[in-house]
Amino acid sequence: MIELEQSLTYEHGDISVANGKATLHIPETYGFLDKTEANKVLMAWGNPDSPQVLGAIFPVGNSPFGENSWGAFLQYEQDGHVSDDDAQSINYDDLLKEMQAGEEADNKARKQAGFSALHLSGWAEPPHYDMASRKLHWAKMIVDDQKQSTLNYDIRVLGREGVLSVEAVAPGDQLPTVKAWMADLITVVEFTPGNRYEDFNSSTDQVATVGLAALITGGAVAATKGGFLKGLLAMLIAGKKAVVAVVALAIGALKSLFSGKKSEDQ
Repeated sequence: MIELEQSLTYEHGDISVANGKATLHIPETYGFLDKTEANKVLMAWGNPDSPQVLGAIFPVGNSPFGENSWGAFLQYEQDGHVSDDDAQSINYDDLLKEMQAGEEADNKARKQAGFSALHLSGWAEPPHYDMASRKLHWAKMIVDDQKQSTLNYDIRVLGREGVLSVEAVAPGDQLPTVKAWMADLITVVEFTPGNRYEDFNSSTDQVATVGLAALITGGAVAATKGGFLKGLLAMLIAGKKAVVAVVALAIGALKSLFSGKKSEDQ
């Protein structure tokens, strides 16, 4: 883990993603890992690599392998122009109940695969859509059968032909910290001229079959499956906890070893 962490190269400044359709403006307080290095972290956390990952963003000084660490993973879905006509009519309380009602089938599949059930306990941050910037963000608190909580913080940036997704996964008790950091990340992600929401051409561009509500429920379904949108983060947080536990055990064993050696020498 130490060797892997030392090998990671973090980038700052303006970074092009999604084949030039979007730009990230990464300040010095964050570090961006390209898709190759982001997948190294995913695999170290116990997940398969994912071709959907565009990269990952971590706060500077926050190791991906620390116990309370968190990262935000990026993905672009070019499934068409998403209409935001339903922005003012969504009842988010009803939406939450609908998402919770759909957990049973997902958890049955998880248990058959040998994983713990996951339950959406509520909004950690209620959904909010900024009409001016065409950015939707919300946070969910997920609890497993061992009563361990996981925070999923989602950002969706609407573009001309698709949606840029940013999802942070962290321990549940990190909500205040992650909320502060994600407020910054909302501002650093944008589509390039020609690919922005307002550049949509109704005569030539494809229209998505979903609206804003479906973006939220889709993210929730993925989270209850332990995934990220279309299967990205498969058991990410559980895998990360396992890695942290193994590292902690190894450190404890080393401490015992050297402690015992010191006593013998004395």
